[in-house]
Amino acid sequence: MLTIEAAHRVTKTDENCDDIPKLEKALSRLFEIDSLEYHERWNTWTESNVERKRLKGYWINKWICTDTHVGEMAYFLDDELVFTCEQTARKSDAAIYFVDPSAYQKVK
Repeated sequence: MLTIEAAHRVTKTDENCDDIPKLEKALSRLFEIDSLEYHERWNTWTESNVERKRLKGYWINKWICTDTHVGEMAYFLDDELVFTCEQTARKSDAAIYFVDPSAYQKVK
């Protein structure tokens, strides 16, 4: 099964909702945002005090690396799949894969 197929079938529950530890750094780098901060697990993403509650991530596959969950996640903006993200180890950077150019524009 391809990652994109798994992402469309992901379990969207509160128990499966989480984040890739280095996602905020990857998004900041990708969109050239200097002040993106992450607080209280998906309740407040702030950039210049603007709340971001519309982006939710769900684990496709996860494992423990030292003391941190890492793996692959599907991210949904307004309940629509926009990208998958992968972090293979605790100290590795996160890689973001958009489903298509329009999804990139939506997130941007």
